[in-house]
Amino acid sequence: PLTATEGGEPARALREVRDDRNDLAKGDRSILIIEDDSKFNAILQGLAHEQGFKAIIAEDGKTGLYFADYYHPSAVILDLNLPDMSGEELLTTIKNEESLHGLPVIVYTGKDLSYQEKVTLQSYAENIIIRGVNSLERLLDETTLFLHRVETSLCQTKREILHRIHDQRSPLKGKHILLVDDDMRNVFAISSILEDKGLTITICKNGREALQALDEHPTARLVLMDMMMPEMDGYQAMGEIRKQKRFEKLPIIAITAKAMMGDRCKCIEAGASDYLAKPIDRDKLLSMMRVWLY
Repeated sequence: PLTATEGGEPARALREVRDDRNDLAKGDRSILIIEDDSKFNAILQGLAHEQGFKAIIAEDGKTGLYFADYYHPSAVILDLNLPDMSGEELLTTIKNEESLHGLPVIVYTGKDLSYQEKVTLQSYAENIIIRGVNSLERLLDETTLFLHRVETSLCQTKREILHRIHDQRSPLKGKHILLVDDDMRNVFAISSILEDKGLTITICKNGREALQALDEHPTARLVLMDMMMPEMDGYQAMGEIRKQKRFEKLPIIAITAKAMMGDRCKCIEAGASDYLAKPIDRDKLLSMMRVWLY
């Protein structure tokens, strides 16, 4: 069980940290930031405020776990390199602690992760971002995507604001992607959404066609891959794609017929970068694609 130290909070939390804990009101959405760099915390707190979140800051893992249990944040941003425990230990605790089960976590790190480390971490975390060019902007979209996953919907005003922001600095326009699906109804629905955003789309009916299309268009920036198809399904196709070093970092978003327990892990292990269940939600799809195309 997660317990506080004398005084009600872990010792490090007693140090003055400028966050929004004292301003939280019922119904507020909050992000828990677990990071020991105070300057970087200030940047993340600013990003949280821009997206309509209150920010709760913990500078070590023990404090972070206590705050997660006490404040019930909408999501967590976690640095893997903490002073008192590894990020992997903290993720394991979150997954196994009944009161924290299902809490969405973004892993944000400067560490260069191997493919196997990413696979392992993604079985615990919602997504992994390596610090670098555009990573803060990507974090903005991850926060927005969390809102879609954690809440059933955003209010219409916020939706309109987010759409305007994304239209102004959209990373989608002009990008070439592969859409791999044998159901023409899905193809029509998804391609209509994407063409409206200025994307160039190559449509493939199965995994074999996808492999051939990647040979013909090796500069394609992203693949939307249905899992259940004839001749070669999505799992087989992703395995073949990942065997090629040139496509090791190619973003592949797996699309499944319906959300089933274990589907996400199965897709990630097969080579997917991320996962969406049908019916496809327009805003989730676009937010996820923006995340991977930064």
